[in-house]
Amino acid sequence: METDSTTSTPKNNVSMSADQAVIACAFQSINQKQKDLIELAYFRGYSQYELAGHFNIPLETVKSRMRAAMLLLRDSLKHLS
Repeated sequence: METDSTTSTPKNNVSMSADQAVIACAFQSINQKQKDLIELAYFRGYSQYELAGHFNIPLETVKSRMRAAMLLLRDSLKHLS
């Protein structure tokens, strides 16, 4: 019987837990302003325009903070791929 990476097996569950821990750790490496933007954009579906209004900051500030955060996260997580 073959299993793929989406099948729930003990080995896959341990691997997912380890990956989740690494992702959580990487997420802690960004500052709170960046976290707030990323959480609202990726987990609650806010657009960058909506984020600018929500936080009363310029759209370009939203974009630059999100880009900086994504670059930090990418660097922190590049070993997972």
